[in-house]
Amino acid sequence: SSGFVNSGLTVTNFAISLFVQHTNNTGSLNWLVEKGGTYYISSQSVNLSGAISGTAWTNASVDASTLTWNTFTPFSSGVATIGSATNITLADVTSLGYYFNAVNGAGTAQQTGVGTRFFSAGGSAGTVVYHTLTVNNGTGGGSYTNGAQVAISAGAPTIGKTFDRWIGDTQYVDSVTSSNATVTMPVQAVALTATYKDLVYALTGSVTGGNGTVTPSSTNVVYGSNADFVVTASNYYRIATLETNGAAVTGISFDNSSTTTNFTWSNVQAAGTLAATFTVQVVTNAANTPYEWLAGYGLTNYEADATNDVDLDGLATWQEYVAGTDPTNKASCLRVTENPRNVVGWNAISGRLYNVYWTTNLMNGFQPLETNIPWTRGSFTNQTTVPRGFYKIDVRMAL
Repeated sequence: SSGFVNSGLTVTNFAISLFVQHTNNTGSLNWLVEKGGTYYISSQSVNLSGAISGTAWTNASVDASTLTWNTFTPFSSGVATIGSATNITLADVTSLGYYFNAVNGAGTAQQTGVGTRFFSAGGSAGTVVYHTLTVNNGTGGGSYTNGAQVAISAGAPTIGKTFDRWIGDTQYVDSVTSSNATVTMPVQAVALTATYKDLVYALTGSVTGGNGTVTPSSTNVVYGSNADFVVTASNYYRIATLETNGAAVTGISFDNSSTTTNFTWSNVQAAGTLAATFTVQVVTNAANTPYEWLAGYGLTNYEADATNDVDLDGLATWQEYVAGTDPTNKASCLRVTENPRNVVGWNAISGRLYNVYWTTNLMNGFQPLETNIPWTRGSFTNQTTVPRGFYKIDVRMAL
């Protein structure tokens, strides 16, 4: 029983009052203690054969300081095992008891056993027993009594590290993965060590607006290490910008030929994002004619083809791009219709602005009727009655 064990006391004596179930029974009694989950039995026993009857109560007692002890395994599979001799103190005892070995002395069918009226143990404050708590890489170590609740804390990690877990006698720790934990002291010394692990940060590669990739799209990096990325544009696109956590990457620039680049994020000390944007490849000195548009007509010598008159119709390829015509077909042109007579229409191309001019005499030049007509309209209505004359339409790229 543990109900009458007072914390901090040292057991000084045992006492019991009992009788056997039948006059012919004989037996002996040993004393039991438990400390921290381990059981012990006294080497000395009280021989009760002939000392007690089957009808009268008999008392037995002992001075605990005269006892020696063996390890003891309580009835496992119906058998109690007495082990080797061991030295113990009777401080910090968690439970007490007794072991009675009854023998049927008559050899006939009769009750065998023992009845108990009381069992008691005395205790003395004596010297309070302290046990050592050792905390490596942290605070809270010292000497404490059994059952004491002790707060422990891991020390501050070094740069690039974070607390991982406690190791050692962790069965007495309430949370081995918490840097601030509580130890419940047992009847023994306890040693604990705070351990640490590398800080690891997540880096993400992202693309704004599509038309390219950043590889890898995510990676985990140990504090202070480097991470390598590859930025690649889709066909007919190039890299426009590259940023880490919203700030432009320094020491690197991009032009029309920047279709791929390697980037090393050095000395990583926090989570972050590498973000890339892409834009179309164009011939910059020829109205920003896109490579993709030229390639659609089989013109892949981009810089030269953009300024040549491939179909010999009097217009350079870049001019045909602005007009929205086929640069390889001289029959393709910006056609203007008049129907009815005062409404002028044309095949408008996205991203263009149109101007309409008028004259009655080609020798006198043209006067503007309306400028900056958006491609979404594609026509002009002349509200003024005019004599027979001539219209002129010109086109340019919208800004």
